Amino acid sequence: MHQRSFKDMPAFDCPAAGAGRRCVGCPATRVRVACDVLVVGAGVAGVAAAVAAARAGCTTLLLEKMPFLGGTATAGLHRFICGLYLTDTREAGEPLNGGISREFCRRLGTTAAAAAPVRFGRTFVLPCATQPLMDVLGALLSAESGLRVRRDTEVVAVERDGNRIAAVTACGPRSLLEVTPRTVVDCSGDVVVLRLAGGPFGLAAAARRQLAGFSVFIKGLADVDQTLCLKVPYCLSRGADEKSLPDCLRFSTFLAGDRPDEGYLKLGLSPARDPDRSRRALAAAEQAHRYLRRVLPAFRESYVAGTSPYVLEREGARLRGDCTLSEADVLAGRKFPDAIARAAWPIEFWDQQRGPRYRYLPPGEYYEVPRRCLRTRKIANLWCAGRCISATPRALASARAAGTCLALGEAAGHEAALQAREAQSANGGA
Repeated sequence: MHQRSFKDMPAFDCPAAGAGRRCVGCPATRVRVACDVLVVGAGVAGVAAAVAAARAGCTTLLLEKMPFLGGTATAGLHRFICGLYLTDTREAGEPLNGGISREFCRRLGTTAAAAAPVRFGRTFVLPCATQPLMDVLGALLSAESGLRVRRDTEVVAVERDGNRIAAVTACGPRSLLEVTPRTVVDCSGDVVVLRLAGGPFGLAAAARRQLAGFSVFIKGLADVDQTLCLKVPYCLSRGADEKSLPDCLRFSTFLAGDRPDEGYLKLGLSPARDPDRSRRALAAAEQAHRYLRRVLPAFRESYVAGTSPYVLEREGARLRGDCTLSEADVLAGRKFPDAIARAAWPIEFWDQQRGPRYRYLPPGEYYEVPRRCLRTRKIANLWCAGRCISATPRALASARAAGTCLALGEAAGHEAALQAREAQSANGGA
């Protein structure tokens, strides 16, 4: 279908913009481009959506507001890809979903950091450090000639023509990008396109939402063993009980790193949003680390080597679509006639009062996500994937797993490509 070209998309070269400054409203820096499929958000769902659309023959543009690929999986310093496999099986077996999900696993298996699936409670996860994750996602994108990626580029406005998205404006480092897409896939994690387009979305009150997350990379640890995964949460919970630490830190977790002196501390934070949130997250991380250095010998000479770049939502705004996936659908392993992805990760709900709670599907069972959870008839040419799908909060606590998001993204990209073809045919191939 490569009817539309990227030849009129020059490099961002606005001489009026200084380093780190965004151009807003400067006509000289406006870049206009048309594409078949626009994907917003380059997390695992967005990358899968963009690759699927490009492979279907569509000119595809992928926009990401951050400078890196991988979204929450990268920013959260995730150590594993969850949601790829069935629960309560003796071996991991093949991933539940084929296509890009299995290709991702194969590509990851060729990296220097390749590792086999490991058991995590009653299920399996695939080890995947941050750099290999970004490398594999980058390789998937770079292999598609009809696909372009723009990082550091945030969607700021959406124009509708009736029940269709007509144009999307995004702000880059030095230019405003004005995109005219045939179809759009919102993988932003917070339905940014949907909300700017005035579409139907839902967001639970802050008091009922899941705890947000913030990860801390620690080096210089001594005598790291598996007991630290138990000792760290216990000590932080005790510190909260003693009022030495903020109450939210009682729900923190700890994972060992790739090297003997490394570990990852994952904090549970309030989901309430305010302008001071990042500063408070860093302060909480520093406070937790100081406390652990004081009470655990393994942390005595350790130091913070890195943190998440921002507070990570486990639950944000999401589509109110033609169908809403429910907690009952998940736990019953429900199947749908219009299914587009399989999933089996437990409902992992990070309750503000009780911490993480898990509810598992029956052994060896999976549920399906229907196509209708990815769209709303109120905006005909918009699809949602990843954490943006139409689901209740507890259903989303399962479906947001990265392994499931790969499959959801691929399905959304495929559907968007089919719709772009139909639009092209309706316009006589123009």
